[in-house]
Amino acid sequence: MPQETSDRLSRYAVASVAVGVLALVLLWAFGAPTLVTAFGAGLGHLALQDIQRTRSRGIALASVGLILAYGLTLSSIIRFIPSAINGLN
Repeated sequence: MPQETSDRLSRYAVASVAVGVLALVLLWAFGAPTLVTAFGAGLGHLALQDIQRTRSRGIALASVGLILAYGLTLSSIIRFIPSAINGLN
């Protein structure tokens, strides 16, 4: 990871965490935030690229956003598998 040298905080990193929290709320409320988590993962990857290119701050936020996005996507898939197996019977 690059060394953070700028005082500027990556907006993509902040957006990634915000979308990750939104996905968590949607998972709790509706049970399927997969589109939102895909958007959050994309923002997290954009944030890491932005941080590397501009040496701005926000590696931890981008990482949290990516962990939320991929973790919620994985949990949605795991929750879907039993109902898919029951539908085959």
